[in-house]
Amino acid sequence: GIGVLDSFDPAMGVISHPQLFPAGGWDINIIEYLKHKTNTPVFLENGTNLAALAEYRMNFWKETDNLAFVSSDIGIRCGTIFQGRLVSRKRDMDDTFGHIIIDIHGRRCSCGSYGCLQAYSSLPAIRDEMVRLMKRGKPSMLTTEVNDFEEINLHHILYALEQNDALCLEVVEDAAYYFGVGLSNLIFLLRPEIVIFGGTLVPKPRFFEVAAKTAQDRLKFYPDSHVQIIKSTEAYNIVAQGAGCMVLDYFTEEVPV
Repeated sequence: GIGVLDSFDPAMGVISHPQLFPAGGWDINIIEYLKHKTNTPVFLENGTNLAALAEYRMNFWKETDNLAFVSSDIGIRCGTIFQGRLVSRKRDMDDTFGHIIIDIHGRRCSCGSYGCLQAYSSLPAIRDEMVRLMKRGKPSMLTTEVNDFEEINLHHILYALEQNDALCLEVVEDAAYYFGVGLSNLIFLLRPEIVIFGGTLVPKPRFFEVAAKTAQDRLKFYPDSHVQIIKSTEAYNIVAQGAGCMVLDYFTEEVPV
């Protein structure tokens, strides 16, 4: 069982538009390659969908049949469980949550539109905003870490965040606010009873707290909604656990994966 973070062609077993993997060479048929190497069935699915499946099966199946798993990382994604089943979408639209519009006159996104959530709340967006503000003279501990501000990478950003760098915290709080706005829109549409946060930013300072509060504040118009917004219990292993669930389903259910 394999979870991937990019769009893929399920028939060909190929990552179709590898935007999130910096290395090349993903034009191979992953399924056939591993079948040949291991002599065992191989299954491929979007990693965020698998995270949603694992959280539901392992932790929340007694509480609800409707939940959403969201993450903000290099990309912004969402997986959904509805009536106890994983909601499958077209494989080339796995990152649509990151492209909901939160400001029609806002920043230009990599997709070409303006005001997408991806342009405000993803790690690359946070990095770009940090660089922009530092070039304008805003103080940050990262000033002494690099010779050129353009050399700042995502590892620098996460390090500064862990060190409670004031500028980085400010940028992350703004990103979290926009994420909370986008999340409230998602909740209005899907009406999950539980929303689970995963991704690199969740264990770091401020992001989860600000995003969750922003979303809950926007839900106050519906005081009986009682949507729980919580952190993923297994932030770094949850996709692998979901991949195991997918394999188990293949051998125990008549419904094909």
